[in-house]
Amino acid sequence: MGTTILSFEDRVVIETLHHEKHSLQYIADYLGFSKTTIFNEVHRLAG
Repeated sequence: MGTTILSFEDRVVIETLHHEKHSLQYIADYLGFSKTTIFNEVHRLAG
């Protein structure tokens, strides 16, 4: 199980798309990451 390193640009895209109410699966597919990676980042940003 590896660690995924997100760039600043990836984080901005995640935050923007999440704010626009896109699903985690949509964001994951758009960026080419797993849904779990996006889930973890969204929850890290929230809190």
